[in-house]
Amino acid sequence: MRRSLVYLLVGMAVALGSPLGWLLLSGDVAHPVQALSAQPGLYLYLAMGTALAFAVFGLVLGRLSDRLAAQNDKLDALSRTDALTQLPNVRAFREALVRESTRTTRTGEPLSLVMVDLDHFKRVNDTHGHAVGDLVLAHAAKQLAGAVRAIDVVARVGGEEFAILCPGADATEAASVAERARALLEKTPVSVASGLVPVTASFGVATLHRSPDALMPAADAALYEAKRSGRNRVAIEQPS
Repeated sequence: MRRSLVYLLVGMAVALGSPLGWLLLSGDVAHPVQALSAQPGLYLYLAMGTALAFAVFGLVLGRLSDRLAAQNDKLDALSRTDALTQLPNVRAFREALVRESTRTTRTGEPLSLVMVDLDHFKRVNDTHGHAVGDLVLAHAAKQLAGAVRAIDVVARVGGEEFAILCPGADATEAASVAERARALLEKTPVSVASGLVPVTASFGVATLHRSPDALMPAADAALYEAKRSGRNRVAIEQPS
């Protein structure tokens, strides 16, 4: 609505000056004061009419501008949201990672990343079908989002892969968040027509103590260790 008001005021300001030009063109351009004093009623009439026309035009244009801006904001939000899980997508996650790593570098606070991979997800799709697989993904996303802290960012970054960005958390604190999410997934299977589908995940935790570009590979390495060690567990990176 603010754009509408701006357009309306600009339109009225332009309208109030327009009749002056008309009078000068139709009268004695060398004596504008005389032209105005000779036809004050006409000037007022033209000013009011033109102001109304420009005000309406400005209001309509402003409303269209507001609607277009709202649509652009909606499209921008959709471009950063995973359609299935309604979590931030990989694009939004990378933006958050850059933003938080920059802030961490400035403030000296810790920053941790948890990479999450659902265990045996291909088996779920092969056994129950992709529709159930989608239910499992949506369920896992909801449980992960419910297990983290309010300041954490949970995103879907791959097929059955998720990421949890933990600002202000060291490895121990991030591992606690991961363990809470792991336990919640384990105790909440997905109910389908054929029965209960168990859902577990493996978690890899890494903390920023080098280049931000190295944070995700470090968390991925810890995730691989969790899977190699038997899945359904949390592993913390081992600094080299």
